[in-house]
Amino acid sequence: MSVPPAISTSSETHPIPEISGSSHSSKNTFGRFGRHAARLRASAARVSRVPTSSSIGGSVNGEELSDLKFHPFWAKAEQLGALIFIHPQGTAELSASGRLKGNGVLENVIGNPLETTIALSHLIFEGTLDAYPGLKICAAHAGGFLPSYAARSDQGCVTFPQRCTKTLKKRPSEYLRQLYYDSLIFTPEGLRHLIAEVGASQIVLGTDYPFPWTKTAVDHILDTPGLSDDERVAMLGETAEKLLSIKPA
Repeated sequence: MSVPPAISTSSETHPIPEISGSSHSSKNTFGRFGRHAARLRASAARVSRVPTSSSIGGSVNGEELSDLKFHPFWAKAEQLGALIFIHPQGTAELSASGRLKGNGVLENVIGNPLETTIALSHLIFEGTLDAYPGLKICAAHAGGFLPSYAARSDQGCVTFPQRCTKTLKKRPSEYLRQLYYDSLIFTPEGLRHLIAEVGASQIVLGTDYPFPWTKTAVDHILDTPGLSDDERVAMLGETAEKLLSIKPA
C-alpha cells in the first residue's frame, strides 16, 4: 500500500466577529480569517496554492455559530470553498458553574467534546447546513459526542415534535455524512464506530498537535482492522489534500 506523505497544517483559532449581511462586509471579514489561514508544513513541492481555510471555536461569546448574524461568514466560506475547522475552547457555562472542576481534567475531556457536540447540533437543527450545503466543516476530536449518539437526535423530534419548529431537508443524523472529522478517538473500536456513522471518506488524520494526546496517530489508522487500503490512504492524506486543494506533485 502506498501511503501519501502526511499533511501537516497549523492555524490559529479565533472567534467569528459580529458582521453585517453585506457582501462587502463578509468579504472583508473572511479576509481577516484568511490572513490566519493554515500554513502548510508539508513538502512545498506538493502545494499548488495556499489553501483557503480557518480554525474557529465552537461558539462566540456564548452565541451559537448557527446564529443568523454569522450567516454572512458561512455564505462566504461556502463561496470560497474554504475548509472551516471547528476546535472547541471548552464549555464556558459549565466551567463557570464549577461542575467540571476537580480531578480528571473534566473541563477538557468532557467540556471540549461537549462544546463541539452542541455547535454541530445547532448547525444541523437551526438549518445552517441546509442553507449552505456546500460548506466544508471539519470537527475536532472525532466530532465530540454527536456521532456516538446520533440516533437520539433523530428520535428527539419524533418524541417531542412540538419542540422542533424548523423543517429540515433530511434526518438530523444524515447531516453527519456531509461533515468531516479528525481521527482523534484513540481506539480501533472508536474509529470503527465513527466510520460506521459518518463514512471513511469523511475522516482525516488527527493529532491535536501541539498537545501530546497521541504519538501513534498514523499507526491508529493503519492498525484498525477492517479498513481497505483505499480507506487508509484517504484518511492518512488524500481526503485532506482534496479539502485543502493540495495537488500532488
